[in-house]
Amino acid sequence: MRVHVAAILAALMLAGCGLPPTVFRTDRNSELLTAPPLQETAIGGIFIAPVENANADSLAFRRRLARSLVQQEVAAGIDVAGAYSAKLLSAAAPATFDGKGYVDIWWRLEGPDGAIWDAFSIPTPLDFRVERGETIAVINAITARIVDIWGPVEPPPQQAVAPMVVAIPPAKTQGFEDGGPLSRAMAAQFAARGMQPGEESTANAVIHVRAAIEPVKAGGRETVQIQIRWTVVDKAGLVLGTVNQKNQAPLAAVDAGLAAMAPDAAGAAADAVADLVRKARPAVTAQQSTGQVKQ
Repeated sequence: MRVHVAAILAALMLAGCGLPPTVFRTDRNSELLTAPPLQETAIGGIFIAPVENANADSLAFRRRLARSLVQQEVAAGIDVAGAYSAKLLSAAAPATFDGKGYVDIWWRLEGPDGAIWDAFSIPTPLDFRVERGETIAVINAITARIVDIWGPVEPPPQQAVAPMVVAIPPAKTQGFEDGGPLSRAMAAQFAARGMQPGEESTANAVIHVRAAIEPVKAGGRETVQIQIRWTVVDKAGLVLGTVNQKNQAPLAAVDAGLAAMAPDAAGAAADAVADLVRKARPAVTAQQSTGQVKQ
């Protein structure tokens, strides 16, 4: 951070004009200017105080300066009832009127503890008329300097959530020799949805699978009805829900085993089972850092 402390500031500005830093307010009737969606959730910002010793009203000038800062993603406002984490103070130097409509304005950017982050002066049109190109040039110069000091604005802190970890033990079967293909097929479906396989002791949810065959007759032919049940349980043992599948197939399906039908069965049930898994509470692993003034 660049810090310039000028001795002349003591004579030009009042030391006791600070405002305590609080949280941003976004009242509809407030003069606080924000740039949604980024600034709506920002914490802090810059209060632009009236220009001291000015012969003309600086309201329009300060409003335009606030808009210019907001366009550069630096929260700023002119509402004294707003909530800010920094102040931009200013005062006109009485003896600097040059007879051509300009006066030196001293600016001081203060942090929440009153520390001076930057101090500078710039000749400014005496009438502060924002319709003049000279006034806009001054606003642009102040904006560029403040943005350089303030640094980029980052989103507020957010909690990072770890991926869901799901355990899928081998399926328990009746009529099939090996239930492993069914469990592995569902694990592949979950991996494609950003969920990680894991052990039952560390998983957010466990999926218990049962597959059974029941002989049936249809149209004089012997067929089988394949039933698959997916039961989702959280780490506390609470049953979050069950997805049932039934399908009638020829006897040859039994000979082929679960390996042949597992991808189709898992693919058909994956969305519904995943919705149940998401009911389990995910683990919070980290916290993102907040944006700060550039040092």
